[in-house]
Amino acid sequence: MKIIRAYCLEMNRVVDIYQARDHYFDIYSSIDLDKRRRFQFLCSDENCRTKNKTLVSGVNYDKLIEETDNYVRPHFRDLGKHMDDCEWVEFEQVTDEIEAEAEQDSSSRPRQTRHVKRTDVVDIFAPGRDDDETGSEGLVGTDEYERVRRMPDARSRREALKTLLRRSPSQSSILENVVSSYHLLTTKQRESTMLTVKGIGERSYGEWFKHVKGCTLHDDTFIYYGGAWVKAYADGSFALNFFDEVTIDETPHKLSMYLKADRIKRFKSQAYLQTMLEELSRSHEPISEKSGEREEAGKAWDYATCYFFGHITLSDKGAGYLRANVDHLNNLVLIPKSKHRK
Repeated sequence: MKIIRAYCLEMNRVVDIYQARDHYFDIYSSIDLDKRRRFQFLCSDENCRTKNKTLVSGVNYDKLIEETDNYVRPHFRDLGKHMDDCEWVEFEQVTDEIEAEAEQDSSSRPRQTRHVKRTDVVDIFAPGRDDDETGSEGLVGTDEYERVRRMPDARSRREALKTLLRRSPSQSSILENVVSSYHLLTTKQRESTMLTVKGIGERSYGEWFKHVKGCTLHDDTFIYYGGAWVKAYADGSFALNFFDEVTIDETPHKLSMYLKADRIKRFKSQAYLQTMLEELSRSHEPISEKSGEREEAGKAWDYATCYFFGHITLSDKGAGYLRANVDHLNNLVLIPKSKHRK
Protein backbone atom coordinates (compact mmCIF):
# COMPACT_ATOMS: atom_id res chain seq x y z
CA MET A 1 0.00 0.00 0.00
CA LYS A 2 1.40 3.38 -1.00
CA ILE A 3 1.90 5.72 1.96
CA ILE A 4 3.07 9.22 1.10
CA ARG A 5 3.32 10.72 4.58
CA ALA A 6 3.43 9.47 8.17
CA TYR A 7 3.43 10.76 11.74
CA CYS A 8 7.00 10.84 13.09
CA LEU A 9 7.14 10.44 16.88
CA GLU A 10 10.57 12.10 17.13
CA MET A 11 9.45 15.12 15.09
CA ASN A 12 5.95 15.17 16.65
CA ARG A 13 4.25 15.90 13.32
CA VAL A 14 3.19 14.45 9.99
CA VAL A 15 6.01 14.43 7.44
CA ASP A 16 6.86 13.10 4.01
CA ILE A 17 9.84 10.77 3.65
CA TYR A 18 12.20 13.53 2.49
CA GLN A 19 11.38 15.69 5.52
CA ALA A 20 12.14 12.66 7.71
CA ARG A 21 15.43 12.10 5.87
CA ASP A 22 16.45 15.74 6.19
CA HIS A 23 15.80 15.74 9.95
CA TYR A 24 17.57 12.40 10.45
CA PHE A 25 20.75 13.62 8.76
CA ASP A 26 20.47 16.99 10.52
CA ILE A 27 20.74 15.34 13.93
CA TYR A 28 22.79 12.24 13.16
CA SER A 29 25.23 13.09 10.36
CA SER A 30 28.06 13.75 12.86
CA ILE A 31 27.20 10.81 15.15
CA ASP A 32 28.67 7.31 14.85
CA LEU A 33 26.48 4.74 13.10
CA ASP A 34 26.15 2.52 16.20
CA LYS A 35 24.74 5.45 18.20
CA ARG A 36 22.07 6.45 15.69
CA ARG A 37 18.45 5.49 16.27
CA ARG A 38 15.89 4.99 13.54
CA PHE A 39 12.74 7.08 13.79
CA GLN A 40 9.38 5.64 14.81
CA PHE A 41 6.38 6.30 12.57
CA LEU A 42 2.62 5.94 12.93
CA CYS A 43 -0.08 6.35 10.29
CA SER A 44 -0.66 9.97 9.30
CA ASP A 45 -4.44 9.50 9.43
CA GLU A 46 -5.49 10.84 12.84
CA ASN A 47 -8.35 8.38 13.32
CA CYS A 48 -6.18 5.44 12.31
CA ARG A 49 -3.32 6.62 14.47
CA THR A 50 -5.28 7.32 17.67
CA LYS A 51 -7.62 4.32 17.58
CA ASN A 52 -5.38 1.69 15.98
CA LYS A 53 -1.91 3.02 16.73
CA THR A 54 -1.01 1.68 13.28
CA LEU A 55 2.73 1.43 12.74
CA VAL A 56 4.47 2.56 9.58
CA SER A 57 8.10 1.95 8.66
CA GLY A 58 10.46 4.37 6.93
CA VAL A 59 12.66 2.72 4.29
CA ASN A 60 16.05 4.04 3.09
CA TYR A 61 15.62 7.50 4.64
CA ASP A 62 18.52 6.85 7.04
CA LYS A 63 21.24 5.87 4.57
CA LEU A 64 22.96 6.74 1.34
CA ILE A 65 21.46 4.36 -1.21
CA GLU A 66 23.76 2.63 -3.66
CA GLU A 67 22.66 2.17 -7.27
CA THR A 68 21.87 -1.52 -7.82
CA ASP A 69 19.49 -3.52 -9.95
CA ASN A 70 17.04 -3.25 -7.03
CA TYR A 71 17.53 0.46 -6.35
CA VAL A 72 14.65 1.72 -4.21
CA ARG A 73 14.20 5.37 -3.26
CA PRO A 74 13.20 6.37 0.30
CA HIS A 75 9.56 5.58 1.06
CA PHE A 76 7.13 4.55 3.78
CA ARG A 77 6.04 0.92 4.18
CA ASP A 78 2.83 -0.38 5.71
CA LEU A 79 3.39 -2.42 8.90
CA GLY A 80 -0.06 -2.99 10.38
CA LYS A 81 -3.79 -3.08 9.79
CA HIS A 82 -5.33 0.29 9.04
CA MET A 83 -8.87 1.53 9.67
CA ASP A 84 -11.27 1.09 6.74
CA ASP A 85 -11.57 4.87 6.36
CA CYS A 86 -7.80 5.50 6.63
CA GLU A 87 -6.65 7.90 3.92
CA TRP A 88 -4.14 5.36 2.55
CA VAL A 89 -6.68 2.53 2.40
CA GLU A 90 -9.03 4.78 0.45
CA PHE A 91 -6.17 6.12 -1.68
CA GLU A 92 -5.19 2.55 -2.59
CA GLN A 93 -8.77 1.51 -3.38
CA VAL A 94 -9.37 4.53 -5.59
CA THR A 95 -6.07 4.20 -7.49
CA ASP A 96 -6.78 0.48 -8.04
CA GLU A 97 -10.15 1.39 -9.54
CA ILE A 98 -8.56 3.99 -11.80
CA GLU A 99 -5.92 1.45 -12.92
CA ALA A 100 -8.61 -1.13 -13.71
CA GLU A 101 -10.61 1.39 -15.72
CA ALA A 102 -7.50 2.45 -17.64
CA GLU A 103 -6.72 -1.16 -18.58
CA GLN A 104 -10.22 -1.58 -20.00
CA ASP A 105 -10.04 1.69 -21.93
CA SER A 106 -8.44 0.86 -25.25
CA SER A 107 -8.16 4.56 -26.06
CA SER A 108 -5.87 5.30 -23.12
CA ARG A 109 -2.27 5.96 -24.02
CA PRO A 110 0.29 3.19 -23.43
CA ARG A 111 1.33 3.03 -19.82
CA GLN A 112 3.45 0.76 -17.70
CA THR A 113 3.07 -3.00 -17.35
CA ARG A 114 1.06 -4.28 -14.42
CA HIS A 115 3.99 -4.35 -11.92
CA VAL A 116 4.37 -0.55 -12.13
CA LYS A 117 1.34 1.37 -10.92
CA ARG A 118 0.37 4.76 -12.31
CA THR A 119 0.83 6.44 -8.94
CA ASP A 120 4.41 5.12 -8.70
CA VAL A 121 5.52 7.10 -11.75
CA VAL A 122 5.83 10.88 -11.95
CA ASP A 123 3.76 12.39 -14.79
CA ILE A 124 4.80 16.02 -14.32
CA PHE A 125 8.16 17.37 -13.18
CA ALA A 126 8.11 20.98 -11.97
CA PRO A 127 11.81 21.82 -11.60
CA GLY A 128 12.81 24.37 -9.01
CA ARG A 129 14.25 27.60 -10.36
CA ASP A 130 15.74 28.94 -7.14
CA ASP A 131 17.33 27.22 -4.10
CA ASP A 132 14.94 29.10 -1.79
CA GLU A 133 11.94 27.21 -3.23
CA THR A 134 10.66 24.24 -1.21
CA GLY A 135 10.34 20.88 -2.95
CA SER A 136 6.85 19.37 -3.18
CA GLU A 137 5.40 15.89 -3.64
CA GLY A 138 2.30 16.96 -5.57
CA LEU A 139 -1.35 16.34 -4.77
CA VAL A 140 -1.25 14.99 -1.19
CA GLY A 141 -1.27 17.83 1.33
CA THR A 142 -2.77 20.42 -1.02
CA ASP A 143 -5.84 22.38 0.08
CA GLU A 144 -8.01 20.56 -2.44
CA TYR A 145 -6.88 17.14 -1.22
CA GLU A 146 -7.47 18.09 2.42
CA ARG A 147 -10.95 19.38 1.53
CA VAL A 148 -11.81 15.98 0.02
CA ARG A 149 -10.42 14.16 3.06
CA ARG A 150 -12.73 16.16 5.36
CA MET A 151 -15.89 15.02 3.54
CA PRO A 152 -17.92 12.96 6.09
CA ASP A 153 -19.63 10.55 3.69
CA ALA A 154 -17.28 7.72 2.63
CA ARG A 155 -18.84 7.13 -0.80
CA SER A 156 -18.85 10.82 -1.68
CA ARG A 157 -15.31 11.20 -0.37
CA ARG A 158 -13.98 8.34 -2.52
CA GLU A 159 -15.75 9.58 -5.64
CA ALA A 160 -14.34 13.06 -5.06
CA LEU A 161 -10.88 11.59 -4.55
CA LYS A 162 -11.18 9.59 -7.76
CA THR A 163 -12.16 12.71 -9.68
CA LEU A 164 -9.27 14.61 -8.13
CA LEU A 165 -6.73 11.89 -8.95
CA ARG A 166 -7.96 11.59 -12.53
CA ARG A 167 -7.44 15.26 -13.26
CA SER A 168 -4.32 15.67 -11.11
CA PRO A 169 -1.45 13.60 -12.51
CA SER A 170 1.42 12.58 -10.26
CA GLN A 171 3.61 15.67 -9.94
CA SER A 172 6.90 16.38 -8.18
CA SER A 173 9.48 19.16 -7.98
CA ILE A 174 12.12 16.73 -6.69
CA LEU A 175 14.26 15.18 -9.43
CA GLU A 176 14.97 12.16 -7.23
CA ASN A 177 11.33 11.09 -7.69
CA VAL A 178 11.67 11.35 -11.47
CA VAL A 179 14.91 9.35 -11.42
CA SER A 180 13.19 6.72 -9.26
CA SER A 181 10.40 6.49 -11.85
CA TYR A 182 13.02 6.07 -14.58
CA HIS A 183 14.58 3.17 -12.65
CA LEU A 184 11.19 1.50 -12.20
CA LEU A 185 10.54 1.38 -15.93
CA THR A 186 12.00 -1.10 -18.38
CA THR A 187 13.74 0.17 -21.52
CA LYS A 188 10.56 -0.46 -23.51
CA GLN A 189 8.37 1.26 -20.92
CA ARG A 190 10.62 4.34 -20.95
CA GLU A 191 9.76 4.86 -24.60
CA SER A 192 5.99 4.67 -24.05
CA THR A 193 5.61 6.37 -20.64
CA MET A 194 5.30 10.13 -20.96
CA LEU A 195 6.74 12.83 -18.71
CA THR A 196 5.87 16.52 -18.84
CA VAL A 197 8.44 19.04 -17.65
CA LYS A 198 6.70 22.29 -16.78
CA GLY A 199 7.72 25.14 -19.01
CA ILE A 200 9.12 22.85 -21.72
CA GLY A 201 6.63 20.18 -22.79
CA GLU A 202 5.97 16.44 -22.97
CA ARG A 203 8.26 13.61 -24.09
CA SER A 204 8.76 9.97 -23.24
CA TYR A 205 11.03 9.13 -20.31
CA GLY A 206 13.49 7.68 -22.78
CA GLU A 207 13.66 10.97 -24.65
CA TRP A 208 14.10 13.13 -21.55
CA PHE A 209 17.09 11.24 -20.13
CA LYS A 210 20.31 11.89 -22.04
CA HIS A 211 23.90 10.90 -21.31
CA VAL A 212 26.27 13.82 -20.76
CA LYS A 213 28.30 12.76 -23.82
CA GLY A 214 25.40 14.06 -25.92
CA CYS A 215 24.93 17.42 -24.21
CA THR A 216 25.28 20.75 -26.00
CA LEU A 217 25.99 24.28 -24.76
CA HIS A 218 23.15 26.21 -23.08
CA ASP A 219 20.57 23.43 -23.68
CA ASP A 220 18.45 22.94 -20.53
CA THR A 221 15.80 20.74 -22.08
CA PHE A 222 17.09 17.33 -20.92
CA ILE A 223 17.78 15.37 -17.76
CA TYR A 224 21.47 14.59 -18.13
CA TYR A 225 23.31 11.73 -16.43
CA GLY A 226 26.79 10.27 -16.25
CA GLY A 227 29.41 8.82 -13.92
CA ALA A 228 31.36 11.32 -11.83
CA TRP A 229 33.90 11.39 -9.02
CA VAL A 230 33.81 13.99 -6.25
CA LYS A 231 36.62 16.29 -5.13
CA ALA A 232 36.42 18.16 -1.82
CA TYR A 233 38.01 21.58 -1.28
CA ALA A 234 39.34 23.03 1.96
CA ASP A 235 36.62 25.70 2.09
CA GLY A 236 33.81 23.09 2.11
CA SER A 237 33.05 23.32 -1.61
CA PHE A 238 32.91 20.28 -3.91
CA ALA A 239 33.41 19.50 -7.58
CA LEU A 240 31.64 16.71 -9.48
CA ASN A 241 33.99 15.66 -12.25
CA PHE A 242 32.43 13.59 -15.02
CA PHE A 243 34.45 10.73 -16.50
CA ASP A 244 33.13 11.13 -20.04
CA GLU A 245 34.28 14.03 -22.15
CA VAL A 246 31.85 16.18 -24.12
CA THR A 247 32.64 16.99 -27.75
CA ILE A 248 31.88 20.57 -28.80
CA ASP A 249 32.83 21.62 -32.36
CA GLU A 250 34.81 18.38 -32.72
CA THR A 251 36.89 19.27 -29.64
CA PRO A 252 36.72 17.12 -26.46
CA HIS A 253 35.96 18.99 -23.24
CA LYS A 254 36.09 17.95 -19.60
CA LEU A 255 32.80 18.50 -17.74
CA SER A 256 32.46 19.43 -14.05
CA MET A 257 29.84 20.81 -11.69
CA TYR A 258 30.94 23.05 -8.81
CA LEU A 259 28.97 23.29 -5.58
CA LYS A 260 30.06 26.15 -3.38
CA ALA A 261 30.00 25.71 0.40
CA ASP A 262 27.64 28.64 1.06
CA ARG A 263 25.13 27.30 -1.47
CA ILE A 264 25.13 23.84 0.14
CA LYS A 265 24.59 25.39 3.59
CA ARG A 266 21.49 27.26 2.36
CA PHE A 267 19.93 24.11 0.88
CA LYS A 268 17.02 22.62 2.84
CA SER A 269 18.51 19.10 2.50
CA GLN A 270 21.99 20.39 3.37
CA ALA A 271 22.94 17.66 5.87
CA TYR A 272 22.03 14.79 3.54
CA LEU A 273 23.79 16.33 0.52
CA GLN A 274 26.85 17.23 2.61
CA THR A 275 27.12 13.67 3.92
CA MET A 276 26.76 12.26 0.41
CA LEU A 277 29.46 14.54 -1.01
CA GLU A 278 31.87 13.89 1.86
CA GLU A 279 31.49 10.12 1.57
CA LEU A 280 31.96 10.19 -2.20
CA SER A 281 35.00 12.47 -1.97
CA ARG A 282 36.64 9.96 0.38
CA SER A 283 35.66 7.03 -1.78
CA HIS A 284 37.35 8.03 -4.98
CA GLU A 285 40.44 9.92 -5.99
CA PRO A 286 41.31 11.34 -9.43
CA ILE A 287 43.43 9.46 -11.91
CA SER A 288 47.13 9.65 -11.16
CA GLU A 289 49.02 11.21 -14.05
CA LYS A 290 52.01 8.97 -13.35
CA SER A 291 50.37 5.58 -12.91
CA GLY A 292 47.15 6.11 -14.85
CA GLU A 293 45.28 4.42 -11.99
CA ARG A 294 42.91 5.68 -9.33
CA GLU A 295 43.89 5.22 -5.74
CA GLU A 296 41.30 3.58 -3.54
CA ALA A 297 40.26 5.30 -0.32
CA GLY A 298 39.06 2.17 1.40
CA LYS A 299 35.36 2.64 0.61
CA ALA A 300 32.94 0.45 -1.33
CA TRP A 301 31.92 3.27 -3.69
CA ASP A 302 34.32 4.64 -6.21
CA TYR A 303 31.99 7.00 -8.06
CA ALA A 304 28.38 8.14 -8.38
CA THR A 305 25.88 8.31 -11.17
CA CYS A 306 24.99 11.98 -11.35
CA TYR A 307 21.60 13.05 -12.73
CA PHE A 308 20.83 16.73 -13.21
CA PHE A 309 18.28 18.96 -14.87
CA GLY A 310 20.26 22.00 -15.93
CA HIS A 311 22.47 23.41 -18.63
CA ILE A 312 26.09 23.40 -19.81
CA THR A 313 28.28 26.51 -20.17
CA LEU A 314 31.93 27.19 -20.93
CA SER A 315 34.04 27.00 -17.79
CA ASP A 316 36.13 29.86 -16.47
CA LYS A 317 39.00 27.34 -16.27
CA GLY A 318 39.62 28.03 -19.95
CA ALA A 319 39.70 26.10 -23.21
CA GLY A 320 38.71 22.44 -23.05
CA TYR A 321 36.54 22.75 -19.93
CA LEU A 322 32.76 22.91 -19.45
CA ARG A 323 30.60 23.61 -16.42
CA ALA A 324 27.31 21.90 -15.58
CA ASN A 325 24.79 24.15 -13.79
CA VAL A 326 21.52 23.60 -11.90
CA ASP A 327 19.10 26.31 -10.77
CA HIS A 328 17.99 24.35 -7.69
CA LEU A 329 19.85 21.65 -5.80
CA ASN A 330 16.65 19.54 -5.91
CA ASN A 331 17.47 19.27 -9.62
CA LEU A 332 20.57 17.23 -8.76
CA VAL A 333 20.66 13.54 -7.79
CA LEU A 334 23.74 11.55 -6.77
CA ILE A 335 23.55 7.77 -6.49
CA PRO A 336 26.73 6.05 -5.23
CA LYS A 337 27.96 3.13 -7.28
CA SER A 338 30.45 0.39 -6.46
CA LYS A 339 33.31 -0.32 -8.81
CA HIS A 340 32.21 -3.94 -9.27
CA ARG A 341 28.86 -2.81 -10.71
CA LYS A 342 28.61 -1.69 -14.31
